[in-house]
Amino acid sequence: MEGSLNKLVMDDKGSTLICIWGLCPFSHEDDATRAILTAINIRRELLKIDKTWCNVGISTGEVFSGVVGTSGSRKEFSVLGDYVNLAARIMYWPKKYKQTGKIYVDLQTKKEADPFVNFMYKGHCEFKGKSISLPIFEPIDPLEESLLCIKKVPDTFLKIHSNPFVIDRTSELKRKQIKQVGRDALAKKVSEDLIEYFEEPHTP
Repeated sequence: MEGSLNKLVMDDKGSTLICIWGLCPFSHEDDATRAILTAINIRRELLKIDKTWCNVGISTGEVFSGVVGTSGSRKEFSVLGDYVNLAARIMYWPKKYKQTGKIYVDLQTKKEADPFVNFMYKGHCEFKGKSISLPIFEPIDPLEESLLCIKKVPDTFLKIHSNPFVIDRTSELKRKQIKQVGRDALAKKVSEDLIEYFEEPHTP
C-alpha cells in the first residue's frame, strides 16, 4: 500500500504499531483509502491467529514529520501533532466498550476515502484536547460489502486489497471520475419530491 512503518511500541498495554501515509516519495491522492485497506488486511491476518486481535484508529491531517531528539542514539524519525494523538485516542475508544477487532476513522478520513469505501456512523465521542465531540465512522470491508451487493468497489482497489504489490497508477488520475452508485438516484428522488411538494396547493 506504500505506507511507512514508523515504530512498534510494546508495553503493559500491549503492542502499538504506528504507520504513516503521505510521506514523500510515497504520497498519493488516495492515501486515506490505502490506510483503511491496510488496516482491514491486518485485521484479517490476525483473525487467523487464535486469541489475537487489533483495534485501529485512523485520522487525516497535517502533522510534523522529521528527526527529533538530541544526539546520537536519542535521535529518531517521528511524526508529531494533533492528528497523531487523535488517531491513538480513536484506537483506544473501543476498549471503553470492551470491543475488539474494530477499525474507526475520523470525519476527514471518511471524506477522503468515501469514493472507494462505505462507512457506518458509530456516534460522536469526546476526546481529550477537543472542545467538541467528534463523529466516528467504521469502514466496511470491501470484500464483504461486494458479497452483500451494498456498493460496487472499483476492481483496481479490490486487486490492491488482495495484493498490496499490485498498484494501478492510472486509478489516481481517474479518482474524481468514479461514479457514486446510488447517489444520482437519491438526488433525482429528492428533486422529484421537492417539485411535487411545491406544485401541490398548500393551505397557509
